[in-house]
Amino acid sequence: QMNNTSLNTFHADVQTAEKPVIVDFWSPSCPPCRQLLPVLTELSNEGMPIFKVSVDTEQELTSHYHIEYLPTLVLFNKGQEVARLVGMQSKETIINFYAQAT
Repeated sequence: QMNNTSLNTFHADVQTAEKPVIVDFWSPSCPPCRQLLPVLTELSNEGMPIFKVSVDTEQELTSHYHIEYLPTLVLFNKGQEVARLVGMQSKETIINFYAQAT
């Protein structure tokens, strides 16, 4: 099960995580976000650390990371942004994306 993160938990979940994590900035009203959900759920179930940030409720994080398009996947390693992907992605693309930080 994928975890949600918020401004309150972002530091612990993402910035001090021991291994790289992906943060999915998304909105329930965004069709590509809903399309991407099964892919992310599968990767999460396989052990990839993925956290979801709802842009509807987490405006501070959304603006801090300059999220303009949805969905946006941001890869963090040791608390720093490494890379980002925008839009619908294949499972293979996300696996390769995550590998950039490992």
